[in-house]
Amino acid sequence: MKTEKIHNSQETYLAKWLEGELSDTELQKLVSKEDFLLFVKIKDTFEKVEKPSFNTTKNYQKITDRLHKSSPRVVPFIPNWVYSVAAMLVLAFGVFRFYKASLAVETSYGETKEIALNEGTKIYLNNKSTISYPKYQSQRNVTLNGEAFFHVTKKGAFVVSTPLGVIQVLGTQFNVMATDKLFEVICYEGKVRVIYNDVEKILLPSDAWRVIEGKTPQSWTTKETTSGWITGETTFRTMPVKYVLSALEKQYHITIRAKAIDKNRLFTGSFPNDNLQKALRSVCLPLQIDYDQPDTNTILLHKK
Repeated sequence: MKTEKIHNSQETYLAKWLEGELSDTELQKLVSKEDFLLFVKIKDTFEKVEKPSFNTTKNYQKITDRLHKSSPRVVPFIPNWVYSVAAMLVLAFGVFRFYKASLAVETSYGETKEIALNEGTKIYLNNKSTISYPKYQSQRNVTLNGEAFFHVTKKGAFVVSTPLGVIQVLGTQFNVMATDKLFEVICYEGKVRVIYNDVEKILLPSDAWRVIEGKTPQSWTTKETTSGWITGETTFRTMPVKYVLSALEKQYHITIRAKAIDKNRLFTGSFPNDNLQKALRSVCLPLQIDYDQPDTNTILLHKK
């Protein structure tokens, strides 16, 4: 009975690539950019694999003898050992992807979520925010876009990366806002290191620090022991009104039209997260602003 070894397509083009019959450019057309970069990294692991030595004279004689037989066989152009390495590469690639897998959590308008990591850290994600973190990784790194409150266990370094800056901690409780050109970190317990461009800032309990639109950083102290939005009330301290209105829109899934007012005015106060009318009054009355609601999802602001 004739037995044929069948290689899957992935092993075949990887084998050709390992033998130099397929260029990097050609391989990139067969796989995604991310997969290509991973293949290159994993390939480095196999570069020390010694190719089998061949006796040229004996192999030539064997091939000649086979050619004179009545049932000629096709001699493969790619040695079988290359397929073995390619198969190992595919396996290593799969293992690497498995351990590199990440999880992502996203919230919608007015929605918050609690996330419990395997090592004990708890993350509370505010509305219209996204966070991702490795499923299997010894180092504790997460990526945040939006706002979240962190209760980090004391089990080594914990890093929060955002589009605007990086926060490094050991064991602590802190809040991060990184959205709409607003980067704010408030430390409630422990110690936090904030890295923003070339600036590093150490925050101790009750310390707050923020940068708005790349301007001069602001620092202050707070008497709060946790973020207000977790307990149902969103709080602001000398915040430009446009960011307050953005928070209202995210909480209540509304559109606020405010061309008639100065959106750079500063607001200090809070609004409830469960009642739109009370929230609007909490913001508009101190600023002496009137509002109309032509439909369920639209709010028009104008001066009194």
